[in-house]
Amino acid sequence: GETLGSIMYSKSFENVSYGINYTSALSGARFCTAYSYSCIKDNLQVYTGFKLPASLGSLNFTYTQNNNWNKTIDTFEWKKGKTQVAALSYSKNLFGGLSLNASVSKTKSSGIDNKGFNAYVGLSYSFGKGMSGATTISNSGDANTYQQQLAINENPDKPWLGYGGITTNKTGDSNLNSNFFYAAKLSKFSYNLNGTHSRD
Repeated sequence: GETLGSIMYSKSFENVSYGINYTSALSGARFCTAYSYSCIKDNLQVYTGFKLPASLGSLNFTYTQNNNWNKTIDTFEWKKGKTQVAALSYSKNLFGGLSLNASVSKTKSSGIDNKGFNAYVGLSYSFGKGMSGATTISNSGDANTYQQQLAINENPDKPWLGYGGITTNKTGDSNLNSNFFYAAKLSKFSYNLNGTHSRD
């Protein structure tokens, strides 16, 4: 295993917040296991958030840098690698239980040409009475992923109604995956149902 040390600092004002997190593997790569191909060297995260007027929502920027020890497949030698991610996110409550979330990020890795950006747009909504849902569209490279979620949240006052959800993912023109889960707690026993459906 590795010995980790971390430093964290954050500060917030009325409409602005910022912070920095730094984690370091004090032992370096010397204590990575013989079967590992990547170990953390250190991680740096810098973030800042802006609380806009209520009618405009909120805006956040995050920069993350991961420095790793990576073992080459051919020579099994340890080499330093670096991954940098810059992300800008936005959120806003539109009306009632409907909220908008969007983000765009750029990733740069050592030895890899990460062309383009990753983008995400999502709507989350609440139907009341413990039901909620979300619809999201994301893009990574040349692939678009669509996700639909519906959830029944557990009501502590009515546990017999149970809780569960359905999640459907579709990437590109194929790979449709659906997962469902439902569970309930009765006075003397509990049960759950779950399953997965896939279609290429």
